[in-house]
Formats: sequence, structure tokens, C-alpha cells
Amino acid sequence: MAGAVAKGAEGGSEPPKQRTAEGPRFSSLTPPLRPESLEVLAAQGFERATPVQAAAIGLLAGNKDVAVEACTGSGKTLAFIVPTLEALYRAKWGRQDGIGGLIIAPTRELATQIFQQLVAAGKHHSLSAGLLIGGKNVKEEKDTVNRMNLLVCTPGRLLQHMDETPMFDCVSLKVLVLDEADRILDLGFRETLAAILENLPKKGRQTLLFSATQTKSVKDLARLSMRDPEYLAVHAESAHATPPKLSQMVATCELDKKMETMWAFIKSHLTSKTLVFLSSCKQVRFVHEMFRRMRPGIPVAMLHGRMKQMKRMATFDAFCKAKHTVLFATDVAARGLDFPSVDWVLQADCPEDVPCYIHRVGRTARYTAEGKGLLLLTPSESAFAKELAAAKVPLKTMKLNQAKNQKITSSIQGLLGKDTELKYLAQRAVVSYLRSIYLQPNKDVFDVNALDVDAYAHSMGLPNPPRLRFLKSQKGAGKNGKKEEDSDDSEGDDSESEEAPARAEPPRAKARDDDDSDSDEDDSDEDDSDEEHDKTKSAGVLKRVGGGHFGMKVDDADSDDDLMTVKRADHRLDDAADYDDDDGDDSRDDDGERHLSERAKAVLAEGPVDLAERMRQKAKKGKLRIKQGGHGANERVVFGEDGEAMAPLEALGVKSRSDGPVPDGGEELAAAAKAHYDKIRAERLRADKADRLREKERLRDIRNKERVKRRKADGLTQSDSDGDSDEEAGARLGGASDSDGSESESESEEPGKRRKVDVAVAGMAAKDETVESMEERALRLLRGK
Repeated sequence: MAGAVAKGAEGGSEPPKQRTAEGPRFSSLTPPLRPESLEVLAAQGFERATPVQAAAIGLLAGNKDVAVEACTGSGKTLAFIVPTLEALYRAKWGRQDGIGGLIIAPTRELATQIFQQLVAAGKHHSLSAGLLIGGKNVKEEKDTVNRMNLLVCTPGRLLQHMDETPMFDCVSLKVLVLDEADRILDLGFRETLAAILENLPKKGRQTLLFSATQTKSVKDLARLSMRDPEYLAVHAESAHATPPKLSQMVATCELDKKMETMWAFIKSHLTSKTLVFLSSCKQVRFVHEMFRRMRPGIPVAMLHGRMKQMKRMATFDAFCKAKHTVLFATDVAARGLDFPSVDWVLQADCPEDVPCYIHRVGRTARYTAEGKGLLLLTPSESAFAKELAAAKVPLKTMKLNQAKNQKITSSIQGLLGKDTELKYLAQRAVVSYLRSIYLQPNKDVFDVNALDVDAYAHSMGLPNPPRLRFLKSQKGAGKNGKKEEDSDDSEGDDSESEEAPARAEPPRAKARDDDDSDSDEDDSDEDDSDEEHDKTKSAGVLKRVGGGHFGMKVDDADSDDDLMTVKRADHRLDDAADYDDDDGDDSRDDDGERHLSERAKAVLAEGPVDLAERMRQKAKKGKLRIKQGGHGANERVVFGEDGEAMAPLEALGVKSRSDGPVPDGGEELAAAAKAHYDKIRAERLRADKADRLREKERLRDIRNKERVKRRKADGLTQSDSDGDSDEEAGARLGGASDSDGSESESESEEPGKRRKVDVAVAGMAAKDETVESMEERALRLLRGK
């Protein structure tokens, strides 16, 4: 079979030498297969047919529309390839008859795998086959697609050729196959499939649907124009919906522990071939990049829909051939792909529904092999286990020993601190996961408000959770993650609530976030302890103590916040009994003031204060006071001319005294200041002039160097250039005018600049001749005549 459009599609897994299955031999099937087909199947190790192959080959020979449902790894691909080839052979289909078979798959990798098996099975057929998938050269496909008899394609690329390629049509189509039919018929491909069906003949073609979770919707079947379709459910009466040799386990794992659990799982299965499923492309990119840098001791790879086609195929082939590796993938690898010898399928994120779970876990335990699957569910997703049990999926509950997990959060934070792009990718990964949870229709399983966003962001190495703009409604600080200082204003500020995280910050997490955002951890802890101490010491006075990196303190009496704030006393309920006493002594006042600080007692003792006068005093006195010691204090030391140490201000005073007597003030001080500024201005002007001269010299040197380069490029040597300069000097002398200013003009010109030469006398004067000698020579010549 010719594969003219299949450049770059070779590769993938090599078939095993021997495959056995419980079923009849291919040679005993009815109707019988061609001897050439039996020879090819025997060469590939297929001696006996699986139940779905034996049932489908006999049923499809009757030219009926069939919908086949069988568990993953049961041999469905060969079940529709062999009948398609046999149908075209019986119709005596040739290369000049056009497209007779069309096989549509939802993903590029699956289409490539089907094409490889089609080429191998049709080895002795005189048909041409092509592969149409995205990421390949469209122009090359357009040149050869009209010469194909069998096409394996994805929906998008097929529709593109139907719209753009001249003379491309499928009016003579005999067999239409939809692999993973339920995925192609869902909302994601609905419009594309509808446009494709409009270009296909409704009569005279056979339609085949294959999937592990087959659709039975009447509307879907009517869209495909299927005529009295027959359902073939091979494993409908089996006890389980998954392969019998597949061991399936489910475990509950907190969202913030998933990274550690995945790391511990990979470290404990270094000799296994593991496939890890995540919800989004950004999660796959982040987890792969993080684990790659942390080096778990086993090769890691990733596969998602945003990768370039060549890279996707290289990753697919490498994973098929590897013996011990880990592949992080999205659901693009969940359907139909035959990864050989996969030991474990780890579903780190909950699948969207039961069919998605079946297709994911079906990447292992293929054909007659064994495999294991592990599903991680958060506590809020525990209802999904009940849905799996109702769908006849056998699950064994296991409990994770989180105490043995290695703490990797600090390592992740360290890597994010060194790479800004990696930190940005972590933020996008968090947002994409939460958005996928938010958009899921099954709210009994997926509830974004039940997730601890802060802890999850911290486990991904982020100090603060990113903004979640897709949340349209918030239900208060206890669930939507608004910070404590914004919780009081949540009802009046809708726009801010939309951008807030989706969970409330735990006290420990919030303290961590605040510390990381503004200052060092040690400084923040010290400030927090000071605040707690001041609150217990003076509970009735508003006081603010700052520090940070600059060592500034703002007293409560000098704070801007306190200028327009009425100071309040400590009105405690336990002192209410004192107000009801009949005796008029001052013991009640003493008891009421015992909880106040000394400064608050002094303020109360002063009585009513004129607020305007207090504000004027504050403006004069200033608001900031420099600490005498500690971090950020004024501890800088300078040394004088004699080597003595002194403070900077003291050194400035010594320098001022050396310049002369210090003015007392008034006009004398203003004049001294003016003279000082004039002196500085003059110095700056001189410096500016010197800078301009240096710049001119630099530019002149650049021009001279360029001039020398141009001369060298013209073929002049250094000696030739020197001779030219002398000749130019002589030429200027011979051709000079009678004006007295000629000499001054020549001297004022830039050196090396070529002047215009009088052609009447150019080259006549020797190097040592002057204007007078030339006149005498002319008179002598005249006398001689």
C-alpha cells in the first residue's frame, strides 16, 4: 500500500512478535479473508481474533451500519481496518476510483497510529493511503490528496481540504469510520462534523462507529444518516466496564498535597513506565518543567495539545519505545493511543466524567497485558467514586501515608525564585486548574468554593494565590478568600471581590503571604510580636509602630492617622459595676485607667485640648523620629583629614568651619548660601564645557579613523597617503589667491581635509619652491625668447 501523504508519520511502537487471544482463528472467520491479509496478520503475530474482531468482521461484511462498543485494549482498530480493506477489495477498487474509505479520529496521535496499522495491514493491497493531520505542510497534501483511495484524518484538516483543495471530493465514498465516535459527536466537533457530512454521500456508504463508551443517542445517529444501525456491545454482559487484568485504586488526597504525592509516587516507581494525567496544558508544562529540574531519577516527558506537531510525534514515539519513563499528559493522550507496556496510569486530577476515566485508565492493560491505575480525589470530589461504582468500575480504596512524603515545597519555591518565567507559569497553572473546576457542569463533584486556594498556591511555590477573574460571585470572606482588611467592604465593592481568590486565607497562610510580600520574615515576626505586646499593654489607645528597613517610628501622638481621630478610653464591661457605686471617691477613675498606657493617662490628665493648636504644634515639631540604634539607624561613620571618626553631620560642620566663620542667620546666612550655590553652579558649568570638548574630540577621532579606513579601502598605503598630503600642500600653495587671508583660512581648516586646487597651477610647483621663484622662472623664460 502506498503512503504518499504519510511523510514523517513513520515510527511508533513495533508490534510484538507473538500475540495470543481467546477467540477463533482469523482463517476460520466467515466470510473468509484474503490469503494475503491472513499472511500479513500472521507476520504481525495475530493468529487468533479477539471477541470484538471476530464479531465485527463478520457483521461488517454484510454492508450494514454498525455501532461497536468494546473495552479499551480489545483490538478495535484492527476490527475496522480489516473489514474496510476487504470491502474495497471486493468492490475491485482501484487508484483511479477516488476515495473509497475515510477514517476519522479525534486526535493527531491516534490518527497517526491508525495510519501506521493501516499501512501494515494493507501491505499486499494495490491501494493508496494518506494521512491528513494538522501541523503538516498543507501544500504537499494538496498535491497528492486527490490520488488517494484511503484517508486517515482529523476532522479539522479534512474540512480544510474540502474547502480549499481543488477537485477534492468524496462523492464515491464507500466506508466511513468514526473512531472514538462519542468524542467526535460531542460539542467540541459538532460544527466541524456537520460541515463534513454535508460533503459526503448519504446513500451508498457504510458507517461504522467504534468506541469504548459508545453513544446511543437517536439524534447523533440521525445526524450520521445511519440506516437501521446495529449495536455490537461485546462486553455488555461482563461484570466490569474495564479490562479484567486492570487493577484500579482510588485514594483521597488534599489539593495542596498533590505535588508531594506525585513526587513520592514517581520516586517509588523508578523502574516503571508511568502515564500521569492532568487537567490542563499549563499544568502539564509546569509539573514537567518542575520535576525535570528536580531530577527524580527517571526520564520525564510531556504531551499536550499546544505542542508543535513534530515535537508531539517525537514525544509519542519516544514514550512508546522507552522502558522506564514518566509522561505527563492531558486528555489528548486519553483516547485510543496504544502505548505498549504501560505499568501505571496515575490520574492526578479528577476526570470530567466516567467515560473520560475509562479512556484514561485504558492506556494500560492493553490486549492481554496487565496494568494498574490510581485515581487521586480531593475530599470534595469523593462523590465521583460513587459514580464509578454505579458504572461497574471496580475500585479498591487505599489510604495514602502522607507522613512518608518528601517535602518539596521549599525546593519549588527556590526554583521559582530564580526563574521569573517559571513563577509566571506556576500562576497560570493554578488559574487554569481552578478554571477547569469552575467550568465543570457536575457541581456535585466539582466545587471551586470547597478548595483551599491559598494552600494549593503555596504548594505550587507561590507566596500568594493569583487573581481569579472568572469567578462572578463571592459569598463572603469565609469562602471567597478575601483578605481580612477587605472583608468588611465586600458588600460594597463587587469588582474587587471578583478578582479575589476563591478561598479564605487561613491565619497561618495569610501571615506567610504578608511577610513574603513586603519585608523579610524575621522583621515581620518581630513587628507582629511588638504589635501584640502593645495591644495588651495599651488596649484603649490607637498606636502604630513601624520599622522595616528604614528604622522609622511613628508615635501615636505624631501620626497622621491620629490627627483627626478622637482618642478613646478603655470602656470595659467589667468596670461597669464601678459606675453604679454610690460613693463619690476617685477609686473608680483609678480602676478605669489601670488598663491605659502611661502616655494615654497623660493625655487624659491634660483634659480638653484645642485641636487646631495641636495640629499647628505637630506641623512645627515634625512627625518622624530617627532611631538611635538597631537596623536602619544612622550609624554611618566618616573620617576627617586627621583620621578621626565622626558622624556625617559633624563632618559637614567641621568642613564649614574650615571654610570660614559660620553665619549667624538672616541676610548673612542667605548671602552665604547664595555664594555657595553660585560656586557649585560655576563648577558644573566648567565641567559641562569640558565634557563637550571631550565629546568633540571623540567624534573627531571617529571621523579620522573612518577616513583612514576609506583610504585603505581605495588601495592607498600609508606612504602614499603621506605623499598625497605633501602634494596637496604644494598644490594649495601654487593655487593660492593674492588675498592675505588665504593662509589663515588654510590653518583654520580641519587637518587632513582635502581642499579645492586650482587646475592652472596644480602640480607645477616643486616641494621646495615658492610663489616668488615661479615668477622669476617665468621672466627668465620670456627674456630667452
